[in-house]
Amino acid sequence: MTTGDVFDPNLVAEKLSGQVIGLFQPQGVNLTAVKLVWEIRRSHRFIDGVLIKFRPMIEQDLQLVMSSRQRLPEFSTITLRGNSVTAYTLTNLQKCTWYEILLQPFHAGIKGQESNTIKIRTSDNGKNSKHWFLLSFIYLFILTI
Repeated sequence: MTTGDVFDPNLVAEKLSGQVIGLFQPQGVNLTAVKLVWEIRRSHRFIDGVLIKFRPMIEQDLQLVMSSRQRLPEFSTITLRGNSVTAYTLTNLQKCTWYEILLQPFHAGIKGQESNTIKIRTSDNGKNSKHWFLLSFIYLFILTI
């Protein structure tokens, strides 16, 4: 929206509904970092920024998700400003830990629909980072059964 536009919260909420952002499979950078890449699929002018939401998942969380779908702990959040940013490296993560990651666009205090959720396990050594995608795929496949 330009500065001459009248702010209409209903219009913004409508434009930020649905899958506005698509998160791709993260890439391992090192033992405690993953690179996130996404695409903004539509409504560019209604996006002031993106919230990166992530949380570690311990073994009990994984079992909870698979068995009862109970609520997990709150997400940590990083705020990125602007609608042209489409990549970010999450750092200072725990080694050998599953993470749940998603994105959420926002405009003037109005939050849009969250992106698809990605689950990935950080490495315990740098040599197996190529297998992260396979591990995440298997984990997601098990969750959908």
